[in-house]
Amino acid sequence: MSMYLGPGGRRGRPAGSFRLCAFDLDGVAELVGPDVEFLTEQLAAVGIPVVKAASGPGPGRHVWTRCRDEIPASLVKRIVTALTGADGRRPLCPTLDAGPLLNPATGCVRVPGSPHRNGGYSRLLEHSPDEAIAVLRRGAPLLAYKQLAERLEQLAGRMPPRRPATPAPPGQTHRVGEHQPRHAGAGRIRRLPPSLFRHGEPVRPIARDAGGRLRLELGLRTPGEATQQALQARLDPAVDHSAHAFRVLKGLALAGFTHAAVVQLVNDPDRSPGLEWLRTTRSCGGAALRVAREGWDRSALLARQWDLAVEAAARVPAGGAGERDPAPDVTAAVVDLLRRMDAAGTGRWTRPSGPADRATLLAIAVVMLTASRLEVSLDVRRAALMTGYSRQTANEAMRRLIADGWLCEAAPADRRRSQARTLGLAADHVCNTHHRHECAMSSSVADIGNSGSDTRANARPPEGLGRFPSADLYSVKGGGRQLADSLRIVLGEVRSDLWGMLGHHAAWTLQAVRDVPRTAQEMERITGYSSTTTAKHLASLTRHGLVCKGPHGWQRTGRDVADAVRELPDRHRTRSVDRAVVYAVERAVHRWWSAEVAWMRLSRPEKRVRGRRAPADQTTLPGLAATARAYPRQPDGTPDHDRAWMIEATRLEAAALAAATLHQLDVGTVVDPLRLLGTERLEPTAPTAVNPAA
Repeated sequence: MSMYLGPGGRRGRPAGSFRLCAFDLDGVAELVGPDVEFLTEQLAAVGIPVVKAASGPGPGRHVWTRCRDEIPASLVKRIVTALTGADGRRPLCPTLDAGPLLNPATGCVRVPGSPHRNGGYSRLLEHSPDEAIAVLRRGAPLLAYKQLAERLEQLAGRMPPRRPATPAPPGQTHRVGEHQPRHAGAGRIRRLPPSLFRHGEPVRPIARDAGGRLRLELGLRTPGEATQQALQARLDPAVDHSAHAFRVLKGLALAGFTHAAVVQLVNDPDRSPGLEWLRTTRSCGGAALRVAREGWDRSALLARQWDLAVEAAARVPAGGAGERDPAPDVTAAVVDLLRRMDAAGTGRWTRPSGPADRATLLAIAVVMLTASRLEVSLDVRRAALMTGYSRQTANEAMRRLIADGWLCEAAPADRRRSQARTLGLAADHVCNTHHRHECAMSSSVADIGNSGSDTRANARPPEGLGRFPSADLYSVKGGGRQLADSLRIVLGEVRSDLWGMLGHHAAWTLQAVRDVPRTAQEMERITGYSSTTTAKHLASLTRHGLVCKGPHGWQRTGRDVADAVRELPDRHRTRSVDRAVVYAVERAVHRWWSAEVAWMRLSRPEKRVRGRRAPADQTTLPGLAATARAYPRQPDGTPDHDRAWMIEATRLEAAALAAATLHQLDVGTVVDPLRLLGTERLEPTAPTAVNPAA
C-alpha cells in the first residue's frame, strides 16, 4: 500500500501542494547510507523531525517528514533540484528518487508495514508505530522547509558543475572524477556519488580495457583471502546482498580483473555464489526463493556496479599492511604500553609465564601498529606463530593479560563467523584471588601522562626494581612504523625454534646484549635473572655461537639466530613448520564445518533449491568452493572430523605448505596461515584467473 504525497485527486486540498514530504533513496548500501545521514543532518539543522524506514528487503530507505501547512510544489521542486543536481551541478544526494516529489498529482511512497514486490515489507528503523505517528503529527512549519531549500541551494552552489563526458579510446588512462558513460551503448552520463569523493583523490590510475570498460592499471593476480571467501559465500536471506556483492567487485578490481572477467564469473553460479545479487532478485514467494534477472537488467546492473567498484578501488590507500605510518594516538598508546611494561619490573617477566606474556603483548602491539587501530582481532593460532608458542600457551597468555589488566576483551569470539576475539588496551580490571595475580602498571616511572590506555585503577610502579631498556631495544623515540619494525625484529628472534631447546628465558638474555656490550652484572640487573641463571644462559648462547666475551663485556657475534636453528636436530628445527601446517589445515576444516552447520540450518525447500552437494572425497575443481562438498560422516551419521582433517591436508598439499613455511622461516618473516592458504598454487579454491585483456 502506498500513500499519496500530494492531493491525489482528493477534494479540499489545493492542487500542486504537498502535506507529506517523503524522500525515497535507492541504490547500493555504500551509497544509500551516507545519503541518508546527509539528508537527516540537513533536516535536523532546520528543525524538521524525521521518521526513517526501510523500503523493503534491499538497502533502499524512506525518510518521512510532514509539514503543518501545505508545501507549494515549487518549493518542493527547489529542494529536489538542489539534492539531485538538476541545475547542472553535481548532486548532493545522488540516490534520491525525484519522481514522487516532482509529481503532486500521483506521487506516492510505500507506507511502513506494506509488502514489497521483491519480498519482505517496509519497516520502521528507529521508531515504534505510535512514536512515528506522534512525530509526523508534530511535523514542522512551512518556514522550516523554506530554510531547508535555502540551505541546500547554498550547498549545491559550492558543488562543481557537471562536464560532458569525452569517451577515451581503449587503453587510455583518464582522470578519476571525469564523467564516464553509464554502460556500453548508452549515451547517458554517470555522475559519481559524493560518497566516493569523501575518500579523497584516487591513488591508482584508471584505464579502459579492449571493450571500453573501466579497469585499474594493475597486473592480474589472485584476489585476497577476504575477497575469495566473500566470492564463495552463500548468503543468508537476511544479509544485505547488494553490499556484499559490491565488496566482492571492489576486491576483484584491486586484483586487476576486467569487466569481461567479472562477466564470466557472474555467468557461472558455481564459481561465484557471493555475486548472486547480480543474477537474481528476491521473489515474493519467500525469502529463500529468487527469480532470475532479465538479460538487459543484469548487464546494466553489473556495468554500473563495476564502474563504481573500480572508482572506489582506485581510492583505496596505497601500500599494504605495515607500509603506512599508524595513527599518532595508536603509536602513543603502544609506547605507553611498552613503558608500563618496563615499569612493572623484571619480576613480572622472569616468572615461568613471563616470556609468553611479554611476547604476546609485543605481538598485539605489532598488530595494533600495523592495523593503526587500538582494538584488533588476533586469533590464538596466529598469535602462536608470531610468538613461537603453541596455541594453548598463547591463549593462556591472553587470559592472564586480561585478568591482570593489561588487555581487555572488546568483543568475544564468534566461531560461526570464524571471527577471533577483539582485544584492546584495558582501562580497568577486577582483581582476582589467584596467587600469581599482578595488576598491570597504571603509568611508567617517567610519568609520560598516560597517552595510551587509562589504567588509573591499576597498580603504581614499584620502586627500586630493574627495568628492561625498551627505549633502546624497541626504538620508541622513532615513528610508529620504525617502532613496528623494531618489534618485528625482536619477535623474529624470540619466536625461534632454538628456544624450544634452550628455554624461552634465554631469548631475553640475548636481547639484553643485542646492540650494546654488557657485563654479567649489568645483564643481571636488566633482565632480573640471578647470576646462576644468567651464567647458564650465556653458556648456552656461547655454545651456539650467538654471544662472546669481548673487552667491554658480553656482546653479539653477528651470527643470526636462524643460522643456529639450521644446526638443530630435525625434531627441534621443524616445530614451527609443523605448527604452521597444522594450523592452516585446522582453519580449512573449521571453514568446512561452519559451512556444514549453515547447511544443516537450512529448511528443506532451501536445500532443494540449492541442489545435491558433491561427496566429501570428490576432488575440488579450480574455482569451486571446497566447502560446497558434504562434510564426511561416520556410519552412524555423526561428523567424522578426523577424516575431514585428512581430506583437507591432502587437498591443501601439506608437503607444499611445509616447504612454503620453511622458506618463510628462512627469510625471517612471520608465518601467517592466511598467507599460506591464500597463495594461488596452494589454494585451489581461488577464482580462475582470466586474461585481463579479454
